[in-house]
Amino acid sequence: METLENIIENYQKIILKSEQELQKTRKQIRNISLLRLFLFIEAVVAAFYFWDKGWEYILLFSVFPILLFIWLVKRHNLWFYRKDF
Repeated sequence: METLENIIENYQKIILKSEQELQKTRKQIRNISLLRLFLFIEAVVAAFYFWDKGWEYILLFSVFPILLFIWLVKRHNLWFYRKDF
């Protein structure tokens, strides 16, 4: 049978590991948030800049980043779900 000290030590290790995973998850969420912000701003600026250049430029520099933005929203939600559990 384990002693009380061993049990406490095991739980402290579990807590430490969980806290480290939580910090990694928070960092990942922050990075995804910043990337989403950058993509959104880039798409809006590119749409204004390339508006008179043709639809090819708008597609490449505005629509594609918006699609990537939407994909990142899904990833962001996944990481938030992961953080909660």
